[in-house]
Order: sequence, then C-alpha cells, then structure tokens
Amino acid sequence: KGSTATGRLTMAALEQLPSSSVCLILVGLRGSGKTTVAKILQEVLLCRLVSADRPSQGDSKGPKKAFFAELLHRLTESLTARDESSRLLIVDRPNTTRAQRSDVVSVLQKCNWKKRGGKTMLVDFTHPNDTFGYGSDGQVSKRIGEQHCAICQTRVEERGCAHEHFFPDSKLKERIASAARSADTVDATEEAAYCDARLSVELQMSPPEIARRIIERLKETAWIPDMVLDENFRDKLEVAWQAQSKAEADWREATAAKQPSPEAFRNQIREH
Repeated sequence: KGSTATGRLTMAALEQLPSSSVCLILVGLRGSGKTTVAKILQEVLLCRLVSADRPSQGDSKGPKKAFFAELLHRLTESLTARDESSRLLIVDRPNTTRAQRSDVVSVLQKCNWKKRGGKTMLVDFTHPNDTFGYGSDGQVSKRIGEQHCAICQTRVEERGCAHEHFFPDSKLKERIASAARSADTVDATEEAAYCDARLSVELQMSPPEIARRIIERLKETAWIPDMVLDENFRDKLEVAWQAQSKAEADWREATAAKQPSPEAFRNQIREH
C-alpha cells in the first residue's frame, strides 16, 4: 500500500517515515555574524548551507527565486538523505521580519517538512542591551538596540568589500537602523507554529563560541542520533574561523588591487 508498481514510496508512505533531518533558521541583522558562523558549522559538520548572499550565477529566476528554489531542493534532499551531513541544513538570510520568516516556512510546508519528521531550530542573534519597546505593529516586544546596531555596522565596515552585495557606504548606519526598526520579534504564537527548538546567542561572542553553542544545543535535542563529535571539535571550530578570516582578507586584498588608489584616481581625472 505504501509503494507504487515501480517500487517507489508514495507521498503518504513518505510522510510516515521517521526522519532525523534538521533545519537551522538563522535570525539576525546584516553584520551580526550569521554567515561566518554558518560557514564554520558547514566546515566542521559538513552540513548543507543555503545562503541568500550566494550569487545566483546568472539564474534567470533572479536571486530571490533562485534562493527559494535551492532551499526547496535541499530540504527535500535532506528528508531522504542517508548520510548525517545532508540531514542538517542551515538557512542563512536575515529573517528578521515576520514576512521573511513566513517565506521560509512556506517552503518547509511545501515539502511537508514537519509531517515527514523534519525538525526546525530558530537561532536568534541578540545583544544583552536589547530592550523592550514598540514595534512597527504597535505592540511591545524586544527591540534591537543601538549597541546591537553599532556592532553590526562596525563589522560591515571592517569586512569592507569582502561580500557579494552588502558594502559599507555613507548610508550604512541608517540602513542597519532601518532594518532594526523593521524587525519583528518571534512571538509565542509564531514559535509554536513551526519551531521545535529555539536558541538565542549573543552576537558579541566570537564566531567559534557561537558555533559551539549551536552544536551543543543540537546534541541536547538528540535529533541526529549518529551525530558524533570528537574531542578536538573545538579546535576545529577555531581553525575553520581562521580559514574563513583569511579567505575574507584575501578577498578584500584582491578587490582592492583592482581598484585605483585615491591619488591614482585623481591623476586619471586630471589627465582627462
């Protein structure tokens, strides 16, 4: 009853199969460190990463549609994967507004994630000085504070051109502040609708420390029974961060080499 003439499982049968697939949804402003942490986890756990910052490589669908198409593919792949690494998926995009998170949840529903046993953990990047205030909906909730925004701004400035499309400029402070004002806190109703677990991490911690906390929380859930970490996994987190930092520095250096210095640029203008 659960299979077709070709031996393939029907959707009804698939929904009855136990699954140990896990989706981590990262929530944080640009510059909060989400992508760095996600890449560290990907390097150490060999898991799948779907990032909104990744270029669509000329995909005719456009970057947003390409992102959600890849997300649906990876989620579906995860539900039928046998190896541990394919069963853990990280969603890397701001997800700070209810609408952004709803878009991700729609994709989860499309592949029957929850019905087929998939688990979802929300990871919030927060700051201890974030306080309660009125949101855009007029409701009192936890709001992103000035110190939180300042850390994100500094990181974007330090990162410089080592990013696909979010660069520092004269309007950076306002862009981050605007995103903070637009952010919606995940309330109890939303959390109950699709979250199986939630973890808050303080963005001022180092990326390896945040990655360690996420891994330890995953171990506590026991969602991936065969997830094994050797005694050197903390060292591996540090090495992965160092490699990521070097790659970012090389990116900045390579980009800067292609750009004329301010003096050279002025000379070019004078010559013409």
